[in-house]
Order: sequence, then structure tokens, then C-alpha cells
Amino acid sequence: MDSCFLPPSVRFPPLREGNQTPARFPLRSRGNLQEGFNNSKAGIPLFPLKATSMRYRNRDHEAIRRARELRKTMGEAEKRLWARLRRNQIGFRFRRQVAVGSYVMDFYCPEARVCVEVDGDLHVGREERDAVRDAYLSRLGIETVRVWTSELYDCLDAVVERIYAVCAARVNKDGS
Repeated sequence: MDSCFLPPSVRFPPLREGNQTPARFPLRSRGNLQEGFNNSKAGIPLFPLKATSMRYRNRDHEAIRRARELRKTMGEAEKRLWARLRRNQIGFRFRRQVAVGSYVMDFYCPEARVCVEVDGDLHVGREERDAVRDAYLSRLGIETVRVWTSELYDCLDAVVERIYAVCAARVNKDGS
């Protein structure tokens, strides 16, 4: 049965006294979950969130489409690194070509919130653009590790050790 044919008393839960939003929706205010209405100066209710769904969800469909394409067409250097990072081989789970906002991260470790970017010839002269991207990711709490493709061909083991050290330091997995 369509809910628009139900009477308003059934469609909308009763309001709490003094609140302007339904009591069953927890609201997010400055990073904390609160029940009910946001008592800010403007008096504007915040968007309701489910208490269990606190994960970030990307709504930039163009970035998601680009990430899917990049997963299919990885470069040789990225394939070499992915062969060492995949399947929890270094003790951390990584995902490849992850869209965050309008950006696509090459490799991402959700547990440590570390992004690994493989920079090649295309990144020469794009330092400002990369700095803006890194600042955006750092505001989200994601640390960026930049690796040159020449490093992946010359000393892949040292690159993997460096990535592990950054991830371990972020989650204190090294025992210290």
C-alpha cells in the first residue's frame, strides 16, 4: 500500500515536545549524534541519519564511473604494486581505484585511512593540483603516500615496507 494514501497520523510519527522533527531520527550535529532538533541559532533541523550508517557514501557518479574504468585499465606499475598489496599480504586490506568526492585514489587502506598514489610522467607539472587533492583527503583524515613509478620498478620491496610502516603507525599495529 502506498504511504501517500495513509492518514497523516500514520505517515508521520508524533513530534517530541519542543522539537520540530520526529523523535525516531537521530540527527548529526558537529560530528556527534543527537536526538531530536538541532538547537542552533538558525533553528534549522539537520538531516536525519541512521545510527548504524555512519560510513561516507560518495554521490559523485562521474568519479565512480571513472574509478570503474581505471580498475579495468591499470598501468604496469600499478599492477606490480597491486600484486603485492592485494589479499591482505602485508597485514592490511587495500582497495584499488576508490572514488572519494570527485577524486579517485589509486589504492586505499580503510583500516589505516591511508591512500597510496602512484605518480608517473602524467603528474609532472601537476603539483598544485595534487596538493589541493591531498589537502582535501587530509581534511577527511586520509594520509597520502606518493610513490613514483620508477620506484616500483627499481625497489618494490622498499616501497611496500614504507607503505606498511605508514599504515602500522596510523593504527599502532607495530606494537609500540
